Amino acid sequence: VVKALHAKGVKVMTSVAPTVDNYTQLEERIAAYKAEAAKQPDIIESDLPRDVAKALQVSVKPVKSAKKK
Repeated sequence: VVKALHAKGVKVMTSVAPTVDNYTQLEERIAAYKAEAAKQPDIIESDLPRDVAKALQVSVKPVKSAKKK
């Protein structure tokens, strides 16, 4: 599905917050995040971005928000 959408110029976002983020074991979450990333979405939405970054072996640095007071 993702490849077909990309072929049409559509960006694809997937959300793992309501499912994978609820796994209690970090190892299970990491395996599931890797499986989701293998589908090649443009964005992976998660409530646990550091775990996703760990699974994908990328660095996540906090960014100051203009909205934060």
